[in-house]
Amino acid sequence: ATGGAGYATAASGTGGAAPFRFQTPQDESFSAITHHFPFWFGQSFDREDPDPNKLPFDQNELQALCAPRALLCTEATADIWGNPRGSMIDHLAALPVYQFLGAADKLAIHFRKGVHDQTPEDYAALLDFADYVFYGKKPTVDFSVNPYPNLPRTFEWSAPTGE
Repeated sequence: ATGGAGYATAASGTGGAAPFRFQTPQDESFSAITHHFPFWFGQSFDREDPDPNKLPFDQNELQALCAPRALLCTEATADIWGNPRGSMIDHLAALPVYQFLGAADKLAIHFRKGVHDQTPEDYAALLDFADYVFYGKKPTVDFSVNPYPNLPRTFEWSAPTGE
């Protein structure tokens, strides 16, 4: 976190930028993450019979709640267990809220090749985004690249149009 001005996630996976409700068989499941990392979740999470569809919300709604503050998610395309496809779905789901608030440029995602890790490329993207958000410098990174153009739309919301 950056003191309320914005937020960043780095290869956070399930329960971070990636949703609980959209996963492929290779992704870290709700059951796996609550069993392997129970200290990341509150005691109310049902670890014996976890059903992500029983949750009152998913990560896309948490990302939308950050609007209009800056939010950057960095992901790795080969971090399959971390669900980078799900992170892209959540990014696209939060985008209408940012657009409605006139802050679409404050929601960013960056994908790099590689596995679950933090690399100099991730830090460079974070610094580039921070320079844009805090100093108005034109980014050198395209924060809207979608490496998964055929993802399903898993959300049903849209911003009001005022009509």
